Amino acid sequence: MINRKLPAFTILETLIALGVTGLLFVTIQLLLPCFRVSHEPPLDMALRAAIYQITTQKYALKEILPHELQLMSHDGKKMTLSIVKNRLQLSGEGAGQVIFISEVTAFHVKDYAAYVQLELSGQQHQQATEVLYLPRAQMDD
Repeated sequence: MINRKLPAFTILETLIALGVTGLLFVTIQLLLPCFRVSHEPPLDMALRAAIYQITTQKYALKEILPHELQLMSHDGKKMTLSIVKNRLQLSGEGAGQVIFISEVTAFHVKDYAAYVQLELSGQQHQQATEVLYLPRAQMDD
């Protein structure tokens, strides 16, 4: 019989290599969230984007309250733009919700004859003001 001695890894060496590799992957997985850069747009840009989205969806103003807007969608659904859990969101009956801006501390609505002025306050003393031009909904009910 021919006895060949080929250089190879033993089972113990393979298990140690797998253990070290596993520890390396776990360490990388735990450290990656620390390196994530959270970049939120400035409050005024985020409010401008929210106003643009509301305007393009063809909503109509149903009721204007000091801290929320009641809107009517083009297909007759009642929607509410308000602050819920420090987020500016548009929510409706059977329509779900759209979160526009997070980390909002205050929301004020001022009604003028031709437009509505929205004022937001965010964390780190950010302020934003935008004007919303929407038609008034017809009061049928």
